[in-house]
Order: sequence, then structure tokens, then C-alpha cells
Amino acid sequence: MNRIFRILPAAALLAVTVFGAAGSPAAAARPCPPNPPPGSTIIGDIVLVNFQNCTLANVTVTGSITGGKDSGLTLQNATVLHGLNVTDEQIFIINSTIDGNVSPTARFLDICGSHLNGAVLLTGGGTTGLPYRIGDPGEAIPSGPSDCPGNTINGSLTVNDAENIEIEGNHIVGTNALTLNGFSGEFAGNTIHGNATCTSDTFTAIDADSNAPNTYSGTDNGCP
Repeated sequence: MNRIFRILPAAALLAVTVFGAAGSPAAAARPCPPNPPPGSTIIGDIVLVNFQNCTLANVTVTGSITGGKDSGLTLQNATVLHGLNVTDEQIFIINSTIDGNVSPTARFLDICGSHLNGAVLLTGGGTTGLPYRIGDPGEAIPSGPSDCPGNTINGSLTVNDAENIEIEGNHIVGTNALTLNGFSGEFAGNTIHGNATCTSDTFTAIDADSNAPNTYSGTDNGCP
């Protein structure tokens, strides 16, 4: 009997910290669980539903994150193993790692201090007064942190038809690392390892560090 009672707490802890563990590792997609505890693992994909705010702090998602509308997503020190494709009211990705392609669309978007291992695509957005921030070192951001360090992108960054956007202090690595098309905003202090192409863009100063030079180790086709 005593051995049974010693095993129960460990089993109870496992039930709390592993979501979707019943069944196969390829668990069915599920809504974002409310307030998962730090250190927990969510097995499978997350599909955001309308009017839901999803906060994942110090949490690992073994699948992807998709969906969303009229809600919000915050990743803080989180890990997502199979990409993100979310359209939402606000998206904050802070000090997190995402493996796989990343395609966020939102009214408010901050990506700071994160590792994005795949193709990053931004289309539209950034027109609501507050700029999109893809790295903005030394600047406080509305999502909470007092600083928005640059990101490391291993794959590529493509921005199409986006206004009022800051891309600063990032390391972008890939064969065709950077494509800006119809970009309007600040692009400064970035390091590009690979080819870069910029067309039909307007580069403007948004804050005081707008003159920080970009560096290129591949072919630069029209980028500042």
C-alpha cells in the first residue's frame, strides 16, 4: 500500500504538465489550454479559436499553432516545434523558439529576442499607429518587456506590402535570406548572411537608431 501512495503524486504531476498525452504522439489539434503551468508540454497542434487569448509562457508545443481571429497570442520563453500560421488581433513572440515556417498576421505584432528556424512571411499589417516590431533593440514595447532585442532567423524573411514596420538588430541567415517588396518603415542594424532583394520599398526613420547600418555577406539587390 505504501508504494502505491508514493507513486500517485508523480502520476498526478504528469497529468498536470503534459497536455494531450493520452493516445499517440500525433495527438489531434486542440484549442489553447488555459494557463498551462511553466515547464509543461502540449502534445500535438494548437488551433486558436475566436475571442480566445492564448498565453504560453515557458511551455513547449510539439506541433504547430494555427487559426485565430479577434483574439491574442503571447509566446514568452516558449518552444513550438512545427511552425506558426496565425491571423489574430495581437501576436507577441518574446524570447521564444519556433521550428518551421512562421506566418503571423495581426493588428499588433512584436517579435523580440527569438529564434525562428524556417521561412518567415509577413504580408500586410503594421498600419494601426503602433508599428510592427521585428526586433527593436533598446525600445520598450506595449507587450510588456522593456526591450525588444533582435531575432535570429535561420531560413528567410519575406515582407510584402507592410507599412509602419521596424526590422532592427536581426541576424538573418539563408540562401535567399531577405526579400522586401512594398515595405514601408525602418530597416536598420541587421546582419544578412545570404542574398537580399528589396523592391518598391520606402525606408523611413521611426526612432533614433534608424541610421544603424545593415551588413550583407551575399548579394545585395537594392537594400539599404
